[in-house]
Amino acid sequence: MPETAPLQRTEYTDEQFNKLNKSDCRLAVYLSPEKISWSVLDVIHHRVVSLTNFQFAKEQSPSDFWNEAARLFNEHKLGQQSFGHVTIAVDTGENVLVPQELFVENEINAYLNFSVSEPEQAVNDFIEHIPAFNVYGIHNNFLESLRSVFEKFDLLHVATPFVSNILRENKNLQHNRLFAHLAGSRLHLAAMQNGAFAFYNSYPVHTKEDFSYYLLAVAEELSFHPEEISVLLSGDITPDTQFYQTAKRFLQNVEFAERPKALKYSSKLEAVPRHLHSLLFSIHLCA
Repeated sequence: MPETAPLQRTEYTDEQFNKLNKSDCRLAVYLSPEKISWSVLDVIHHRVVSLTNFQFAKEQSPSDFWNEAARLFNEHKLGQQSFGHVTIAVDTGENVLVPQELFVENEINAYLNFSVSEPEQAVNDFIEHIPAFNVYGIHNNFLESLRSVFEKFDLLHVATPFVSNILRENKNLQHNRLFAHLAGSRLHLAAMQNGAFAFYNSYPVHTKEDFSYYLLAVAEELSFHPEEISVLLSGDITPDTQFYQTAKRFLQNVEFAERPKALKYSSKLEAVPRHLHSLLFSIHLCA
């Protein structure tokens, strides 16, 4: 088996999928070094009608990942289906949020050079709910791989749908809450404090101790009391994992996130834990 071959594939497709006019559908793609997933939204009925996920056995090198992503896209003919809109979110681990009032576009490389390792190209998304610019780095080779498949697409960093959906779903929240999304070996953490956005960052995690450490460190940084805050989990975490069980030892109010409430879902997706692909579905709402 090639080193880049996916460890596991899961796929759920609504019975009506093949009858849909793809120009009336949106494609959302989520790319990380350990996962490639996509889903299709029927725009007319505002309903998610398919989900496909490939999980790798281990984190891929950039070149292996780009090649495998392009291969899977071509194998499934994603670029040939004439979707009305394509949005691709990448999990590069290289991003920084810059408040709108401090953002200067011709200094975009300086934000990244100060905060992260050296990307080949700096790009940005605008998160209007904060408001802030999400600046991140992406390799030119990866962009060329995407352009070889899709004639037109919007590119985002995964922090943009993650933070945007938190603010959309919790706009009336008055107590303090942490939001943790685990994507393979990367943890995305955000926080709401007294009804307002307070924090976002991402961290590499390899052990249950790493996971709990970052949760508690962010809680302490924001002066949250572990017994009073709630923690909402999403992504690659389940009740039987050590990550969850260790977090429960230190934090009393730990729950799993729901899928975005602004969308409807095919009955075929009822078998999928609701927190597992919540970030992927959130990408549809950024189109």
